[in-house]
Amino acid sequence: PNYRLEQSLIETIIPTGWVRAPISNTLSFVHECFWDELAAAASKDPLAFRLEHMKARFDNPVGKDNGEGAPFDVRRMAAVLELVGKRS
Repeated sequence: PNYRLEQSLIETIIPTGWVRAPISNTLSFVHECFWDELAAAASKDPLAFRLEHMKARFDNPVGKDNGEGAPFDVRRMAAVLELVGKRS
């Protein structure tokens, strides 16, 4: 009762083949912007905020398998973010 999902299909003349990944790119943008807003509301650095929440799931992961045989590994994701943070 507390969940609602809607979708709007927009016709376009721009090809949106598999390389463009239009749906996942849009969803990723919205998701990451929301994390930025949460970090700002908590007065925390956005990267540190993400890592804090990722590390809280190390011992209790969610969604271990994506259904295609490739496990979801939050430790690996956190390591990538830490490396990107150091190099940027």
